[in-house]
Amino acid sequence: MKFLLTVSLACILTGSLKQPQQLEDSIENSKIKISNRNKNIYSLGSQYELKKTLGDIKGIKGKDEISGEPVYTYKFNGLKVYFIKQRFESATITNPSYFILLAGATFSVGDQIDKFKRYFPQSYKSASKGDNLVIYITNHKTITDAYISFAINKMGYITSIWIGNDNS
Repeated sequence: MKFLLTVSLACILTGSLKQPQQLEDSIENSKIKISNRNKNIYSLGSQYELKKTLGDIKGIKGKDEISGEPVYTYKFNGLKVYFIKQRFESATITNPSYFILLAGATFSVGDQIDKFKRYFPQSYKSASKGDNLVIYITNHKTITDAYISFAINKMGYITSIWIGNDNS
């Protein structure tokens, strides 16, 4: 009994029983969209939706290295979208021709990191120039293994945007 009281007191004093603070912001997956300068909007859905929205382009078929399942990669000028078994897996934006809409706010390659301060203050505080800014993706308010990563150069500009599942 004395041992349990000692351990409990030590946990309280060191703060290990506190709720962890969230270091980054999150966004509901239904509020994430990719758009282009022609105002075509893709909602991270199926391959059919991608082609219907951004144009019919032939995908490159392959096999997933781990599961062996069929994978498809679609490359546009500055946008690469990856599917496993017809399901959206990830997207990478490397050109300002495409941008991401997060709950109505737009973010593009070339934007300053300061733009996040208003919309995603926790992620902004956690990020630094020359690093990545991360926003977690939720599904019905539950954190998933998916996130959005904005690569930031040392001058504070977005150099690429990655959206997807963490399959590590």
